[in-house]
Amino acid sequence: MRYIGNYITCNLKTGETFKGFKKANAELIDFDLVLDQMIYLDSKGVLGGRVLSFWPKKKFDACRIEVCDEGLILSGGQKAYFLSKDSKDFKPIEIEGFTFAQPIPRGFVWTLEVRENGLWGADLNDCYGQQMGQVYTFNKDYNPVSIEVGPEGIEGELVVSDYENGVRKLMFIGNNGRMFWKIDAPEKICPRDVGFDHNSNLIFIEKIDDEIWLTRWKMTVPEG
Repeated sequence: MRYIGNYITCNLKTGETFKGFKKANAELIDFDLVLDQMIYLDSKGVLGGRVLSFWPKKKFDACRIEVCDEGLILSGGQKAYFLSKDSKDFKPIEIEGFTFAQPIPRGFVWTLEVRENGLWGADLNDCYGQQMGQVYTFNKDYNPVSIEVGPEGIEGELVVSDYENGVRKLMFIGNNGRMFWKIDAPEKICPRDVGFDHNSNLIFIEKIDDEIWLTRWKMTVPEG
């Protein structure tokens, strides 16, 4: 039995509080937040936490969970699943070929796949799997062995973490097909080490002189 977090129950009439742990029946493998509340996927493929009542109680062949404007996307298996937040669409939409999906605002989703020419590409789709356009094609030297994608950029960019010649790089690819930035990034020391703060600044968890720091990076446009 795994513990997935602390909780405190408060009786509003008496003022009494009770502390404890919330238990999960299987190992937690991924999570996201909905209105600051956790929704998670366990190793059996079962959803827990902030789950809408009309979503089916079933096991999903997935290892990644992503909250989007329109609902929830599960990916990582042979197909992806879109669970709408609208109770009229109570059945999950099965999307073939979506082994990876990164939602961005306004119901769009980034996906990665190998094109017919053998090169990796980034496509923009909607939550139902309809392709809006092929946006970006990586060069022939691109090696996706250790790739990580996300979080989404502040303008809906695709954020890609990859290694080139042993150096970790962070790339920002816009939905207009342009690469905005490509910067050296710190060595990875934990599963989720990059994000954006409320001012849209890039933040990293990194190791500095044997200490763990949360650092804020400011991106500036060079002059000239």
